[in-house]
Amino acid sequence: MTRNMAILVFALVLAMLLGFAAHRASICMVRTIAEIMSARTGYMVASVGKSVLWVWAVAIPIFWLMPALGTGVSGWSLTGLAMLGGFAFGLGAAVNGGCAFSTMARLVDGEGRMLATVVGFAVGVFCFVMLVGRQWLPRPAPTPALIGELIEWAMVPAFAFLAWAVYEGARLWRTRDAGARFYNLVLAPRYRLSTAALLIGFSGALLFLTFGAFGYTATCGLILTVCPATRVNGRAISVEELWRSRRSGGGPR
Repeated sequence: MTRNMAILVFALVLAMLLGFAAHRASICMVRTIAEIMSARTGYMVASVGKSVLWVWAVAIPIFWLMPALGTGVSGWSLTGLAMLGGFAFGLGAAVNGGCAFSTMARLVDGEGRMLATVVGFAVGVFCFVMLVGRQWLPRPAPTPALIGELIEWAMVPAFAFLAWAVYEGARLWRTRDAGARFYNLVLAPRYRLSTAALLIGFSGALLFLTFGAFGYTATCGLILTVCPATRVNGRAISVEELWRSRRSGGGPR
């Protein structure tokens, strides 16, 4: 129990750090695309790329040192339905004017209309679960991430990532505001994009190593697996079984 509580506290601290950094730097994929199309610059997309590099710099050496961590990691098959879902998600984010992180950050800032987006997202997930349960849509198929097979090859660029991480961390410290104390940097109203990339990538990598995928797609997959949490005659039944039994006119056996 104490160990689980410590893991929970650790995860909450990392999640707060990730969200705080994203909020302070106004990181948003919709804004990233808007910057490229309107200003013809790519500062925000560069920060997203740096976040990826930080994740690699942290995760790949740990996977190499502890290969067992990579055995349970899986992704989703790249199907036509998945691509259609990605397009619909991006279209919805564009209409909303913000991605998932930005939506939550703006909601915390007091933009109450973002609550409609959160509720709509939950309704969309529920509808998708019901369609999968009725077998009107195919269930998303997990696919192995092949970390074990690729980790030896990945160690070559991993050393380059680590060297870059040391350089980037030193550069950020050297170029901080002159005379600023550490708490002034932490509580600054605006973070540099490179600083936010460090915090988001580092905390995101640790969360991934601790819990696996933790984004909204992983949450949807969890819902498909365990929801609704219904028990009949002392036995847990899945959403697919519920719908099949209703369609056949019988009850779960």
